[in-house]
Amino acid sequence: MSGVARIGDYRLQITGTGERAAVKLATMRGDLRMSGDGEWRAAQPRLVQLRGVVDSSPERKDLEPLLQLLAGEGSGNSRPFGWMLTL
Repeated sequence: MSGVARIGDYRLQITGTGERAAVKLATMRGDLRMSGDGEWRAAQPRLVQLRGVVDSSPERKDLEPLLQLLAGEGSGNSRPFGWMLTL
């Protein structure tokens, strides 16, 4: 990602109870905006799931490779994403 100017400031909020935690992602400011929510499970299998939307300012064409990395192939500046990670 060398050569990409600063893209934004983000907040990841985790609120846990028992063996589960709610996860919320939000953009504070920036040209790459992300929002999403999901869950972190501590019980077996340990999972982190996050679903949301990522979009970029139309003038930031340099962010296209990052959009593809985060949300896969697509067109337009706004794309849904879904991530699941087994820990």
